[in-house]
Amino acid sequence: MDNLHIGKPIDNTSVFICDKYLNPVPIGAAGEIFIGGVGLSKGYINKPDLTKEKFIANPFKEIPLAHLYRTGDFARWLPDGNIEFLGRMDNQVKIRGYRVELQEIEATLVKHPGVKEAAVIMKGEGLQDKQLVAYFLETEGGSKQIESSELKIFLKKVLPKYMVPTFICRIKEFSLTPNGKIDRNAFPDPDIASQSKPDRQKPETNTEKILLIIWETVIGREEIGREDDFFEAGMDSLQTIQFISNIEEKFKIQILPTELFEKGTIKELGEYIDRENKGRKDSLRTVVKIQDKGPRPPFFCVTVGYGDMVAFKGLSDHLGLERPFFALQPTDTEAVSIRDLAETYISKTREIQPKGPYNLGGYSVGGILAFEMARQLRSDGEEINSLIMLGAPTNYNLLGHKIHSFLMKIIPKLFPKAHETRYDIVRIIRSLFSDQGLRIHLQCVLGYEPEPYQGEITLLEGRWASTRLLPWKKKWSNAAKGGLKIHLMPGNHDSFIRPPYVRDLAKYLKSCLENSDKP
Repeated sequence: MDNLHIGKPIDNTSVFICDKYLNPVPIGAAGEIFIGGVGLSKGYINKPDLTKEKFIANPFKEIPLAHLYRTGDFARWLPDGNIEFLGRMDNQVKIRGYRVELQEIEATLVKHPGVKEAAVIMKGEGLQDKQLVAYFLETEGGSKQIESSELKIFLKKVLPKYMVPTFICRIKEFSLTPNGKIDRNAFPDPDIASQSKPDRQKPETNTEKILLIIWETVIGREEIGREDDFFEAGMDSLQTIQFISNIEEKFKIQILPTELFEKGTIKELGEYIDRENKGRKDSLRTVVKIQDKGPRPPFFCVTVGYGDMVAFKGLSDHLGLERPFFALQPTDTEAVSIRDLAETYISKTREIQPKGPYNLGGYSVGGILAFEMARQLRSDGEEINSLIMLGAPTNYNLLGHKIHSFLMKIIPKLFPKAHETRYDIVRIIRSLFSDQGLRIHLQCVLGYEPEPYQGEITLLEGRWASTRLLPWKKKWSNAAKGGLKIHLMPGNHDSFIRPPYVRDLAKYLKSCLENSDKP
């Protein structure tokens, strides 16, 4: 659903868009609309509690207004001064790091021919217990009763996985408030036993049984069969790290985040662990399939290291199923130079897409690798549809590399038992500095001077990291003979590819890729 533009404030009216602490948000960032001005009333008649809640004292002393009215509307400023309406605050929820517009799910549900009306709410407390629950009225005169499993399949074809409700419940009628609106507090708890779903296959091997126990410990609930996808079942980024940590502690083997995408079920991961224990090591893959569906040309994106896969998965979910998305990462063999590694990535890319035109991208330092790939492919006579850098690559220098190497040596000495602990801060810090993929990429780009590229570069960077552009723009605009386009996104260099800002990034990236598809 496209967001609505509601224009600019009218005369004698002041509009502020603020965060939950009443601080004005920057252009492009989302917040709540507050309104003040000569036309603002003093409150609600005979409703002092509601007046106190909605009519707040003006926090901006430099502006001569007594009160502001908090609208409950979610919006953001656009660069041209217009306001983009994003929905109602009470109809937006945050689940597993994603901001979800409940009305979008409802609007999709009623498109099913058997659904007359729908309402979606969030049930539960805490990060792990929050779940989306949908209630619907059936269309009168239907030939058969609609099952919840049928509606889930219908929604999965249109919406990202995290927007598909955990429970979809049939209901005879909606309870209404005195104002005639749906009373969302009156919905009954979902009857789990009545939910139609395929039988969950129980674990078969001892390894699978252990994995299920680890899953229950990390996620806090069972509800997963041996062939159910981890991420469809609701595992988020932090839980992924904890899940891997517990597996490594139990089985004494290394599990990379990429393994959970390639082997994303208890059955597949159990088979992999059993092979490892028997000595048949599964080699690290250069190309990781994030998703391989869709008729459009695929998008190949180079990672920073081994830790980007969860972020890439979220980005791919927002891009939808029309375009395959593949990640490129270094193998366990160190490359001599950036050109050697780019040749390896090109070779692996051609195994999936033998001929151009190609869509290439890279996050942060991975963008330098993507640039070198595009340059070599053009030299070979191939066509490049798009070259998109997600975040300006820093000018890594020898001093920075020495600091990085020193930290990688000193961290294990300071925390020698970090590998024995369960999920904690020490382990996260240690894993960041021991990322072999990041180290390989850093070594490759040291001293790299880009040669002329006869094409266009598009750079998408976090708005709050724009200072990174100053040294980058001069160097790379000289290399991009086809021009350099820069677009600033909400967030900073690290956060703009993650929730909640990844949705804005995906929307613009999708537009860039679709424009490049046009002949």
